[in-house]
Amino acid sequence: MEYFFEMLIAERGATENTISSYKKDIKDLFDYLESNHIVLEKVTSFIVKNFIAELSKKNLGAKTIGRKISALRQFFTFLVSDRILKENPTLNIIMPKRRFLSCRQDSVSQSLSTLFRRISGSDRQCSCCCCRFRQPGGHITSCA
Repeated sequence: MEYFFEMLIAERGATENTISSYKKDIKDLFDYLESNHIVLEKVTSFIVKNFIAELSKKNLGAKTIGRKISALRQFFTFLVSDRILKENPTLNIIMPKRRFLSCRQDSVSQSLSTLFRRISGSDRQCSCCCCRFRQPGGHITSCA
């Protein structure tokens, strides 16, 4: 694993902070794998998705989870390029969307909320744009 970090420094000019963050992110995955009795060679996209779901349960933000996914993508890409693994289980992992501001926190969103409510004739209790048009799996800050 140290060879991976050396490569990040040499080829990508990674800073100490980046290396430190990546080490923690990869360690978190290894801790998850160990607690579930999974060896690295058996990691699939399903396992990575379950790991990400566990991170979400810990109320980590989308930006933090996105950074962890990015670190894991680079790590698994490295393992495949060095022929340690055959496939990269992170290739079809979708980055999480950032949280939207609630209409009470954002006056622009509040104005859009009024516009959408008028257009749709909605009688919902909260019809701000972030609640009405959220995408499946997206994280939304509650307006209530």
